[in-house]
Formats: sequence, C-alpha cells, structure tokens
Amino acid sequence: MNHRSELNTEKQNPKSDRMNNMSLTEILIAINNDDAKIANQVKNVIPEIKDAVKYTIRSIKKGGRVFYVGAGTSGRLGVLDASEIPPTFSAEDNLFIGLIAGGDIALRNSVEGAEDISQNAVEDLLAYTLDEKDTLIGISCSGAAAYVISALNHAKSKNSKTVYLTTNPKPLLKTKVDVLINLDTGPEIITGSTRMKAGTATKMVLNMISTSTMIKVGKVYN
Repeated sequence: MNHRSELNTEKQNPKSDRMNNMSLTEILIAINNDDAKIANQVKNVIPEIKDAVKYTIRSIKKGGRVFYVGAGTSGRLGVLDASEIPPTFSAEDNLFIGLIAGGDIALRNSVEGAEDISQNAVEDLLAYTLDEKDTLIGISCSGAAAYVISALNHAKSKNSKTVYLTTNPKPLLKTKVDVLINLDTGPEIITGSTRMKAGTATKMVLNMISTSTMIKVGKVYN
C-alpha cells in the first residue's frame, strides 16, 4: 500500500451515495446501520486486545504506566479514556497517560500537520522517561500518523511494551510492535471521516483495555 487513498477508511461508502438527497430519517438510519457493524469488528480482534491487556496489567502491577498516543480523533479518544481512569476507579493520575499530536490545544482545535511531525512525539515523551515497566499504545485510525510511529519506535528503544491500534486491515505506516490490533471498520458514511465508525471502534477498544486492566489490578469488587 503506497497511498492513503487506498486505505479502507478513506474509500467512498456506496451506502451513502447521494446522501444529500436523502430524508433526515434515511440519513439517521444509514448512519445507525453502519455503526451496527462495529461491535462484531471489535469482537474479531479480542485475542489481540487480550494480548495488549496482559502488557497493561503487567505495567500497572510493576509500577509502570500505560500511554495512549495518537493524533486527531485518535489522540482525543486516548486522552479521554486516560482522563476517566482516576474518577472511575479512584486511581492515581499517572497510571494511564494520554498524549495527542499538537498538545492540549489539539484537543479542541485542529492542528494541521501535527500528525506528520515525528520528532514531536519523542520530545513529548522525553519528560516521562519511559522504561521497561511501561506500555505504549499508539492509536491511528488510518495508520498514517508519523507522530504515532515515532512514539512507538521511541518506546521500543526504551524497552517498553508496544501496541499499535488501527482501523484498517493494513496500516499505511508500519513498524514492529509487540501487539498489532487491526480493526477493519471500512469506508465511512462521510468519506474519510474516521471520527465516525473508526472512532467508535477505537473508543470501544480503549474502554476494554483500561476497564479490564483496572479490574485485574484489583480496582473493581463484584
């Protein structure tokens, strides 16, 4: 695969052809029908999610941390999931840490080109001094974010465990990781808008990772 347009998430969805001519009810049903496929796509990668959770449990038990690193929607979802760990589980603030390309301003505003600046990922991670106790989960719906690849490579160089989460069968940019989670969410109702199905699938996977981790480290009773 040589070009982003070849990715499943970037292709046109025939089910939304001429959507501008649909009634409001037809639009809502089309979106809902498309979203209905996502749970089964997540189910298909449960073995890979399980492998990732084994590492995140290990990290927390050994005094390490779990990092979510992404760009755009992927980064926002990582920061969201990480920020909900302390209030949900009465846990420390630094067990799950979310980083987004472009920094905190990118949580509310689009920072054009931030996902393509690989060096920024290393600079953002240096303050945390990663080591073998940590796990870093790189999130990229398209698998085309150089920022995420750089973060994974940096973590690997520090002997941290690495997980790469994408929503395409084959990411555009590849790197060697301990666990590769490849969902196939397919074309979006709005072409290329991975904040939709791909984002939903990503949120589901992150919920599964963080929740099952906290259960297994003793933060849930009955």
